[in-house]
Amino acid sequence: MKLKNSDICLIPILTILLVVQKEVLAFMPNVQLVIFLVLLYSKKLGSKRTVLIIVLYVLIDAILTSSLSFTYTPFILIGLLFIPILTNTIFKDVEIVNKLGLISILFSFIYSWVFALAFVFIYKMNIVEYLIADIYFELVLAASSYISVITLYKPMSRLFDSYLSD
Repeated sequence: MKLKNSDICLIPILTILLVVQKEVLAFMPNVQLVIFLVLLYSKKLGSKRTVLIIVLYVLIDAILTSSLSFTYTPFILIGLLFIPILTNTIFKDVEIVNKLGLISILFSFIYSWVFALAFVFIYKMNIVEYLIADIYFELVLAASSYISVITLYKPMSRLFDSYLSD
């Protein structure tokens, strides 16, 4: 993939936006804009640039939270990579905001369940017990993702379009 000059500026800015929003909303567990922003980036920038943003984001986040390890980092990365892959294949023709909101719920659960695999395989935790203990947090993530998509997708999409057209 050859990056344009604008990509060299845009990709770090969008990555930092992911990092900053996560830190600003950190006081509310699982309330975040990550799913929304990655979905938006996937729709507007395509898979390749979004994957680069995700890799940078996961590395920066892991360094900031001192969790850069094979225990969590690959699972977080894989969970987030489902978003651009599915958005630009199975869901590539979906543009209706309510449908994108429902898709964000799916992405929230996929992300949560992939992350659960770390606990099942590495810590030998029972999957059912883990999912029961985590369901509240999964529902909060799904709700925050849905709400952010249905309220912010159109205005942010227009902003993206105006920036990308310049």
